[in-house]
Amino acid sequence: MSDAMLLGVLRMPVNENDPLFMGQFVSRAREAANRIESDAREITTLRQQLEQAAARVAELEEGMKAIYRIADHTPKDHLILEIAQRSVSGKETEAWLLRKQADAIDEWANDQHLPPDDDLTELGWHAKRIYERAKDYAQRLRQAADEAELNK
Repeated sequence: MSDAMLLGVLRMPVNENDPLFMGQFVSRAREAANRIESDAREITTLRQQLEQAAARVAELEEGMKAIYRIADHTPKDHLILEIAQRSVSGKETEAWLLRKQADAIDEWANDQHLPPDDDLTELGWHAKRIYERAKDYAQRLRQAADEAELNK
């Protein structure tokens, strides 16, 4: 029985002279008592889980502070710190990390100084194919990031 119906039955006017009504009323009162006991157990479990989660968050925050204190503050350390902070804060990490990877590949590809197509040697053509594959891979990483955001 739903909570609303159970409350309605328990709050309706009592006719103590009607044995059928009293039987139904006692049955619903027992059902309510069972529900109260069940809810109390669930509340206790949820409180314990909440306490454990709060303790874990405090532990992770302390870990983040320790990492920050010992970090050399190089660009790599900043990236590691940002990943850790996103993980602790619950921010979307997967899509962000895929975009960071795509940006790094694009940055590498854009630093390659390829001569015009008509000046390419065989080695230059291979370098151009690597460049094009890198750009394609960066695009696929961005698509994966978009999909990760849609699926969260």
